[in-house]
Amino acid sequence: MADLNLACGCGKVKAIARDVGPSLGNRIVCYCESCQQFPIKLDKADLVLDEYGGTEIYQIPPAHLEVVEGADQLRCLRHSEKGLHRFYAGCCDHPIANAPGTGIPFIGVIHSSYAEPGKSHELLGPIRCHTFTEGATDPLPEDRKSTMALFLVRVIAQILTWRLRGLGKPHPFFHDDGRCIVDPEVR
Repeated sequence: MADLNLACGCGKVKAIARDVGPSLGNRIVCYCESCQQFPIKLDKADLVLDEYGGTEIYQIPPAHLEVVEGADQLRCLRHSEKGLHRFYAGCCDHPIANAPGTGIPFIGVIHSSYAEPGKSHELLGPIRCHTFTEGATDPLPEDRKSTMALFLVRVIAQILTWRLRGLGKPHPFFHDDGRCIVDPEVR
């Protein structure tokens, strides 16, 4: 296990994902419309989306992520009142992560925030799953077809384990009472 340094594009927001590795979290690629719209709305599609409209995400428990600089620059975007909280650096509109809230101890760190992207495969392991593949912008190769059914069992088990182990707190994006650290913008 090792630490993964994270940073926004201009370097004002810095975070550390602690003790990461294939056994802690899941490296996935999501092709859902919401994951595609987030970087598009921030004018960062070229930075985030792959050639098929996928976003690489590393899923971890909140207690393993700490914002160490620039927390005042964090902003939150939601596509609807009940949508996923999507966090980005307001200083440069750089996507950072997404989180459902404090009820589910889960953060999805977006690959474009890795300060050392070349180390991600070594630290985080291979991509475990391609999700919501029906949303891909072009036909996917066979090796990227959805494997979500089996993977979902792993994710549910991890979330339950993280909850039982108390890894939902501290949460870098929510106060202990469940309020988001910034007022989400809905658009």
